[in-house]
Amino acid sequence: MGKLLEHLYFSHTSGILGQLRINIENTKEDILIFGSSRASHHYNSLTLADETHLSTYNLGQDGQGMYMNYALLKIILERYQPKMIILDLNLNEFTSEKKRYDRVSRLLPYYKRYDAVKEVVELRSDFEKLKMLSFIYPYNSMLLKLLFGRTETQTLSYNGYIPLTESKNPKPETPNPKPETRNPKQQTDHGILNYSVKFLNLIKERNIKCYVFTSPHFTNEKIFSRSVSMIDSICDSMGIKYIDLSFTKGISDNSEYFRDVHHLNSKGAEVYTKMIAGMIRGQ
Repeated sequence: MGKLLEHLYFSHTSGILGQLRINIENTKEDILIFGSSRASHHYNSLTLADETHLSTYNLGQDGQGMYMNYALLKIILERYQPKMIILDLNLNEFTSEKKRYDRVSRLLPYYKRYDAVKEVVELRSDFEKLKMLSFIYPYNSMLLKLLFGRTETQTLSYNGYIPLTESKNPKPETPNPKPETRNPKQQTDHGILNYSVKFLNLIKERNIKCYVFTSPHFTNEKIFSRSVSMIDSICDSMGIKYIDLSFTKGISDNSEYFRDVHHLNSKGAEVYTKMIAGMIRGQ
């Protein structure tokens, strides 16, 4: 049964499953974009390629974060070296969240193929090595996708970029309270923090041009974020360019550019991507 599931998985060429295969095995572009859903929806690969004259691929994935980013980058660098890497980080990137470890289950089918995947998968629990002795375990959470994922082709059509065309008529995000009055129960996830540094070190060791952004939220004023302060300090110490664009006047305060509070729609993504391209060209 496990071998059959493995065959079904690696025969996918579209949808979420096929997308991950392309990310791992076939990317060859000059610019690679990493991040979560905000990366996948905010950076139009084709527009960025047209504006910079550098081929571009968007590896952003819904619900994923630095563990996935690190594993993908380490695997890709074994194949080739891109000219530039863009990393999109969230306002709450380093806030502790238990589900972060569970989300790397998407990498389980690659556990026996890549050391980088073993490294992050085994962060989930002390029993992960034992569980991986089962041929069925890597596919437990994706049976429906194995059967029906072939119909999902959108992400392959735009070099990884997924446009959001509809709007949910969002209301502007309410800024967080000041540092001294914010929720004291919010804790820093030092695992994510550590893997962010490891990710950036991989880039720095190979002298790859890198930009780290926090892309726009729908808000009328700047939102305080401890994560932003941390990544700003880390990037500064490593000589890597970080720009906080979470509140970008003309974008963040325009409801026509957003699908919801956290995600630009395709119109907003086009405007934002062209702004990013201008920054890259200006360097």
